[in-house]
Amino acid sequence: MLIFWNYVVTRKTPEQPKLPTPVVEREEVKEREPPKEITTIETAPETKAALDTIDTPIYRAILNARGATIQSIVLKEYKDPKGNNVELIRPGERALADVINLNGKLLDLKDAVFKVVERTPNKLVYSFTLPSGEAILKEYSFVDTSYMFSLYVTLPKARKYKISWDAGLKFTERYTQDELRFFAALAHMGGGVVSKELNKLKNEPYELQGDINWVGTKNKYFLAAIVPDNVRTEKCSMMRFGTGRISGGGGCCAPYAQCGAGGAPKVESEDTQIGVSLVTECKAPMHFRIYVGPLDYDSLKKFGVGLQEACYLGFKWIRPISKFILTILLGLHKVIRNYGVVIIVFSFIISIVFFPLTRSQQKSMKGLAKLQPKLQALQKKYKNNPQALNRATMELYRKHKVNPLGGCLLPLIIQMPIFVALYAILSSTIELRGASFLWVPDLSQRDPYYILPILMGATMLINTRIQPQQQSQQRMFTYMMPIIFTFFFLSFPAGLVLYWFVYNVFSIVESYMIRRTL
Repeated sequence: MLIFWNYVVTRKTPEQPKLPTPVVEREEVKEREPPKEITTIETAPETKAALDTIDTPIYRAILNARGATIQSIVLKEYKDPKGNNVELIRPGERALADVINLNGKLLDLKDAVFKVVERTPNKLVYSFTLPSGEAILKEYSFVDTSYMFSLYVTLPKARKYKISWDAGLKFTERYTQDELRFFAALAHMGGGVVSKELNKLKNEPYELQGDINWVGTKNKYFLAAIVPDNVRTEKCSMMRFGTGRISGGGGCCAPYAQCGAGGAPKVESEDTQIGVSLVTECKAPMHFRIYVGPLDYDSLKKFGVGLQEACYLGFKWIRPISKFILTILLGLHKVIRNYGVVIIVFSFIISIVFFPLTRSQQKSMKGLAKLQPKLQALQKKYKNNPQALNRATMELYRKHKVNPLGGCLLPLIIQMPIFVALYAILSSTIELRGASFLWVPDLSQRDPYYILPILMGATMLINTRIQPQQQSQQRMFTYMMPIIFTFFFLSFPAGLVLYWFVYNVFSIVESYMIRRTL
């Protein structure tokens, strides 16, 4: 059970939804439609492209006239491990490049130098004249209080239009190997999200055809997504740039190990670059909404296009519990400003909720302890007849109204959904990113000094020692549990370990109270 539990809470692959349209791989597309040669539109290398900066209270965006692309987005409300504002676009990369199908020819505009034809504090309009004399317009419109901005594209009579985010996302956290598990390409279609983790992507596009609500790429806490607003989509594609081996995203490296540590293959930065693109029908003008910001569930939900589904909240069956617990934690945080104290209060609430179960468990264990002499007598009497021993044992339980399943494991099993939901929340919820408590700098990461796991193991051991004595085999198992759990919890988020430690403390107090009443 413990091995299966550890496998469940560390696995991150979300269940793939049933799609209304078939998934089409790259190879199938090649068979039906031969790839066309792409002509790159570019100017002389010495041509210097102008840079423009859009500065809002929550982020700063730098736009490059080369391709009318975005080359930097810095979030002012979030810090990286070095204390700097988080930069989401990788160095040397540019996002939101275009490819158009004009008269049967594919034109790549990523290196074409546009001209700025209009500039206001929150708006930039770019123009580029094709060799045919026709003009292309790209207009960026930003909002001071939102991570969502608009892109309007006006094209000549083109057949198809392709917009791409092939700049990937940067590492933003201290433990890069752990963060690597969260890198993924996403597409929302048919009411659900199709997710491709980094280690499942290849250097050839993975394509989905049909009506796409949005397409994007994410790391542990941040998302970049393209949302078509008034255009009909035909397909989207996802791919990984780089040929190095990826260890992470469900790969072989242990969570929280540094890249290259412990003999693990070093993950090169270029191998974490994920590209996504969207192919649409042409319409004048086309409107796209672009989201580049935190994976904040409530904020993303307000956009009404399902962006909140990019947030990891566990398996499909656990997500309702995760959402409910997250609502409680955020509600408590409005009153209690420290998330460590919030987790302690939440642990107290859960211990009160489970108090009847704890009392039933204590009563059952005390009854089992009293029955040990009679059980041993039955074992001697029916030592050569297992079937008769079974029947006699169950009859003894019924006669004395003792539940053999009411021992130490039952509360643990019943609490498992809460535990799994908390793991998902504390591992990837932006609200708890960087939340400190006492000596722990970040409750979403492991305890750097392993104090909480050791305290948690000690309280589990105390809890087992004060329980009524059972058979020697069961007693040995309960002593082994604290050791096993301590080992597991060494690399778990400190907030989760804090919850389990505090819950154990409350359980010890409850046990003394219940024993006095019994």
